[in-house]
Amino acid sequence: VAVAEGLADTWYQLSPTGGLSGSHIGGVSVWSTADNRMYVYGGHLDSSQIDTLMAYDPQANEWTTISPSSGTAPSKRAYSAGAWDETNGRMWIFGGFNGSDYHNDLHY
Repeated sequence: VAVAEGLADTWYQLSPTGGLSGSHIGGVSVWSTADNRMYVYGGHLDSSQIDTLMAYDPQANEWTTISPSSGTAPSKRAYSAGAWDETNGRMWIFGGFNGSDYHNDLHY
């Protein structure tokens, strides 16, 4: 995790606890100002697509895996588009690539 302070024009490298082991790229990330967390869904872990939902808490400098209690999660994918709906507290995910097929679906 790296963070830039826009007003200070400075980047900082963070070393949070928790998280995924291995190289993680291509996940979709969004920021919730309501609960002060960054959420990341999917991406590639080493050489495979994943369907993991993670939350980063900057106060604790910690990643936590989230397991939603209802609904059907999007399939494994990377390179999706995403947005955070502050009004309803929802992460929206559109499209992505599963290694062989492109998705044209929308989830929250």
